[in-house]
Amino acid sequence: MSQRAIEHAALVPFRFLSLLTKGNPSSVLPSAIRLLVPPNKGKFTELFAVSGGRFLFTQTSDGRIDLWDLGYSAASVINPSPIAFLSEDDQWESSIMALEPTKEGTGMYMIVRERSPAEARITIYLVDPLSANPSFVLFKGPKTFTEGINYFSASPGVCGIHHGSLFTVWDYLRDLTATWTVGSENYSLISQGCAFLFDIKGIKMWKIPELHASSDVGPFDPEPNLIPVFSLQYARPSGHLWQKCIPYTSWPRGDDRPVILGVMAQADGGPMLDLYTMEPIPGNNPRLPNAIPLLKASARISKMDIRPIPAIA
Repeated sequence: MSQRAIEHAALVPFRFLSLLTKGNPSSVLPSAIRLLVPPNKGKFTELFAVSGGRFLFTQTSDGRIDLWDLGYSAASVINPSPIAFLSEDDQWESSIMALEPTKEGTGMYMIVRERSPAEARITIYLVDPLSANPSFVLFKGPKTFTEGINYFSASPGVCGIHHGSLFTVWDYLRDLTATWTVGSENYSLISQGCAFLFDIKGIKMWKIPELHASSDVGPFDPEPNLIPVFSLQYARPSGHLWQKCIPYTSWPRGDDRPVILGVMAQADGGPMLDLYTMEPIPGNNPRLPNAIPLLKASARISKMDIRPIPAIA
């Protein structure tokens, strides 16, 4: 890439944000349109764009996963075919659960849930889109969960798997895990050394215990007597599954940016969005978290913006 192309790629998000905030969003026109044809005459079922917009992961109705290079500028001539693909095993139904960049930023970890009638498993693949011949390489796993998988969350280098009545944290970079007993929460996320589990009433927060080596096939032995270190009831309790957490991975991340949790709920006057941020607490007790979620702001939203929490089992 030339110096000008690098500058263009780096500044595109800021120019796009400026267009949205200073102008009329409906008048923003694309500088280029890419037409992608699903391989094997399938249909696109999932789309995952990598930050920056150049690379796109897709999944089709036949279970195939493809990686596309959309080019780094509107003038780029793109490859009409995927630059890498992964075919589905006939015995397993595959779904992309998350994408995480490698530490150096040149590769991507693709976290895939593979499901059969009897069990489910998580497999980690590694791909370098900028290499001469990109390919999906098995990195870790599969890690098999005989109880099935209720919900899943991911943060850099770590997965959170809610299976049956258990929750497992898997550090797939070091291949270490910790498992403990939880309830029937609807959603989970991992941040700042803690696991957060959500239900329609509130948030429960566990300090992640010491990780250790484990087998690749469950059942996994749970840690004894592990209880939440913090519980928080939502500002507006809801008796319906309209309560929904917006994962903090949907917001820009970085060491200098706060973790933001969004909870949508059906209130008396209509749908509301409550934003919680992680606020530090004093003390240096290793058994306690160093931050807890506190309500920061609320806003009324359109009813169309609310969706029930989807199960991935």
